[in-house]
Amino acid sequence: MGVPAGIANGTNRIGVAAQSAAAVAGFGREGVRELTVALRFLPATLAGTLLGASLATRVPDEWFQFGFALLMLAFLPLLWRPSAQFERRTRTGASVQLSFAAMGFYGGVVQAGLGIPLLMALVAVAGLDLVRANAAKVAINTVQQSLALAVFAGSGQVWWIPGLALAAGSAVGGYVASRFGARRGERFLRPVVALAVLAMALRLLFVL
Repeated sequence: MGVPAGIANGTNRIGVAAQSAAAVAGFGREGVRELTVALRFLPATLAGTLLGASLATRVPDEWFQFGFALLMLAFLPLLWRPSAQFERRTRTGASVQLSFAAMGFYGGVVQAGLGIPLLMALVAVAGLDLVRANAAKVAINTVQQSLALAVFAGSGQVWWIPGLALAAGSAVGGYVASRFGARRGERFLRPVVALAVLAMALRLLFVL
């Protein structure tokens, strides 16, 4: 649409924050709430987000793409590990918190595709199935992207009118899709997420 890249990066956060907030409401309507899990990783994620968003207002983001694509491919095997094999115990050690801070940093800089590794990390460290991990993910995203939006807005890198139009559609999609996914369950979500992982990774690796 001709929006400068830096402003597009900031303006997009309006839609992502609205979509995530609507998805939290949608999951809540279906009785799926993982706010306690989300809160355990939120401080580290926000610290990374604040740093990443601050840097994003000054530097280009292309150099993150290759490593991020490899990270998503590394998470892919987790989709075929049955949830029952995970111990339902949230791991919150220093290395785990550091990984969430790193994802927060990436989300502050670029955000695109962050939901996939964040989803897989929640499956791995909290023993959640994909539905409940998704509920925790959108709760984290809501706060994280609201913080990033504030940083970009403070630097004058947000166009509010197109951003609010994007937010309207994103909120509807987030609410409807979260309720649909919660009802259909993990068997439905697993191939959908797998295809999204592969598509995003291939795009980042070969369309740089």
